[in-house]
Amino acid sequence: MSFRSVVCAPWVLMFAVGCSSSAGEEVPGDETGSGDDTGAPVDDSGTSPDGAPSDADTGTTTDAPPADTKPVDPPPVPGAVYGSKCTGWDANEQKAWEEIAIVRGKLGMGALDCIDPITKAGRAHSNYIQANGGGLTHTEDASKPGYTGVQFWDRMKAAGFTGPGSAMFEVVHSIPDAHGAILGEGGWINTLYHRIPFVSYGAKGYGFGASTKASTIDFSSGGAKPAAGTLATWPVDGDTAIWTTFRCASEVPNPLPGQTFAGYPVSLTATGALAITEHTIDGGTGALEHVMLMKGADSTGLIPADQVYLIPKAPLKVSTKYTVKIAGTSGGTAFSKTWVFTTGTK
Repeated sequence: MSFRSVVCAPWVLMFAVGCSSSAGEEVPGDETGSGDDTGAPVDDSGTSPDGAPSDADTGTTTDAPPADTKPVDPPPVPGAVYGSKCTGWDANEQKAWEEIAIVRGKLGMGALDCIDPITKAGRAHSNYIQANGGGLTHTEDASKPGYTGVQFWDRMKAAGFTGPGSAMFEVVHSIPDAHGAILGEGGWINTLYHRIPFVSYGAKGYGFGASTKASTIDFSSGGAKPAAGTLATWPVDGDTAIWTTFRCASEVPNPLPGQTFAGYPVSLTATGALAITEHTIDGGTGALEHVMLMKGADSTGLIPADQVYLIPKAPLKVSTKYTVKIAGTSGGTAFSKTWVFTTGTK
């Protein structure tokens, strides 16, 4: 299946990142381990220069959800952390809310609230992508149909977002289905750079909107950090059915330049700036060769100071238990975290 995903750089003021892409490579069967995107970089930046939305022309867009897809509340998933609901959402937008609740619950992080104006902005951008041929992008051209703002913080302001928090992060995917874009094998959570806002203590609000050509999630800040020393990992301790493969060449920027496939990315989020002294991944036959990426050891500058990622250089084995250990300091306080996860059958 061919699919694409793009991320706009958070955290780093005015950092330009490759956010536009062409079709990903064909792979037999399901998507494999990445919110994938390929193609040449474009000139866009992923955070508001002043941490808040800036002025923008409002424009118009088709942002109303389909009338025949009214959501029905499903039984709550045990352990999920549900935030506030949006009004007038469709079943696909509700599915995004449910999947985000599952992710945040597993992480032990606070709920993310669905915020109506941010949802309106997400819908508008996905509709803009559809109206202009389906090419994924984070920037909009005022001369093109569906324009609501150049950058995502402009679009959030144009949609009426005034807080709480400020514009923080945007991810875009060519998969319009919420499950496929978030928790599916090709979903954002199964990447590196696209995972960042989902596993952030600082995130608080979001809005998801899809067209037939794209899914967009915009995030806002304002989340409260827990007590110093708290750690969250992905995969979480005891997790099962984890994908074996990460199509790193399909993420822009590629976390492993020159390499096409790698093992599933492992991450840890802390409450303070990280300094790492030890990091291992063991599948029962010895430590795996892997790459560690974090602030100061990531050429893109995208990874925040409180997150660290380990990427095995080769795909993991199926149906295998892996033990991860990361030790160091968080905000100057020493920690050592060991956890396990088990891969699935592909």
